[in-house]
Amino acid sequence: MIDRERIVRHVARCRFCRALLADSSRRRDRALLDAADQLAWQHAENDAEHESFSVTVRQRLREQDL
Repeated sequence: MIDRERIVRHVARCRFCRALLADSSRRRDRALLDAADQLAWQHAENDAEHESFSVTVRQRLREQDL
């Protein structure tokens, strides 16, 4: 499961999520804020999956080099 810290790290890197969250807060649009939050969670989950996949690939490449 994704924790809040990963969301914070993701939003720090992702300009789109950061801008969407800021815009929804500025407009005080609850539906947009919910959508932005959901998108940030999805992006963070994708980041975690990508990181896990990368680690697996690097390990397999190292094993092939041995």
